[in-house]
Amino acid sequence: APTVTRVQEGAGGTDDDAASESVSRLLVSLQAFDAAAVERELNRLALALKPRDLVHRVLFRFLKHVGDEWHANRLNIAQEHLLSGAVRNLLGAMVRLYSKENVSRRLLFATPSGERHEFGILAAAMLAAAGGLGVVYVGADVPARLIVDSAARSGVDVVVMGVMYSDSSRELRRQVEYVIDHLPGRLELWVGGPLPAT
Repeated sequence: APTVTRVQEGAGGTDDDAASESVSRLLVSLQAFDAAAVERELNRLALALKPRDLVHRVLFRFLKHVGDEWHANRLNIAQEHLLSGAVRNLLGAMVRLYSKENVSRRLLFATPSGERHEFGILAAAMLAAAGGLGVVYVGADVPARLIVDSAARSGVDVVVMGVMYSDSSRELRRQVEYVIDHLPGRLELWVGGPLPAT
């Protein structure tokens, strides 16, 4: 069986004024449906901050604020989709920018079927690439059997799975257990995000 490591999401970084101002600017632009301003600010931050600071001090805080605003009905699904596209484009571009050919280890990133929250694994993939590791990003909502097959065929050393709270948490747990049971023993499995005990 593979080695299984549980990775906890941390708050990371400090709550400084510059990061708070960036989050506020992004929220104002998002509320105004100003996609160009959102992308400009994200690109500015990507150039100004180290990858880890970008993720922990700005992106995760911004995404949390957006989630809170959405639940309070102050943002709608169209604005959430606008944001999702901008963040996905930025992180995907950064994965490509940092990718190297000769790497010591390669990691495969995925979420199981039913889990559509991909920003955790996409941010982790970007940080791995920035740290000199190889990245195979297969994305969100991937059946467990295909995660196992992709890992075996791609020659990666580690499988990183993101799992968030969900109405289908028992099914998600079943899929994580399937990967644990079927992943070749030479591979490690890292599971990130809050996985409920039910």
